[in-house]
Amino acid sequence: MPPNTAGLQAMRDLLALLPAATRSSMVAMYRESLDQQLQLVADGLAGRAGAEVLRGALHKLAGAAGMMQDQPLSAAARELDDAMQAGAARRVPGLHAQLLARSDTTREVLLQVEAAG
Repeated sequence: MPPNTAGLQAMRDLLALLPAATRSSMVAMYRESLDQQLQLVADGLAGRAGAEVLRGALHKLAGAAGMMQDQPLSAAARELDDAMQAGAARRVPGLHAQLLARSDTTREVLLQVEAAG
């Protein structure tokens, strides 16, 4: 089943406003940022990085997604951060899985934007 990308129309619209070279650069930078921050989140959750690193990565992820009009991913990062701050450890694995699923959907849309030129 293909991912539901309806919530990412605002990101598509934003990227469509940019000249092709700028759009390509923005897509590449956003994808690189996603990869870096998601790795830091995974490292933090696995105990390979401290809580400050984990929280910082979630904030950067939420902020970058917000600036790109990627509201589903921004909301997923904030929800995971909120659960961790509230001490809701039982919710963390499911919220992390949701964050990863949202990031996969974002990557799919970014690939579509790139393919469209």
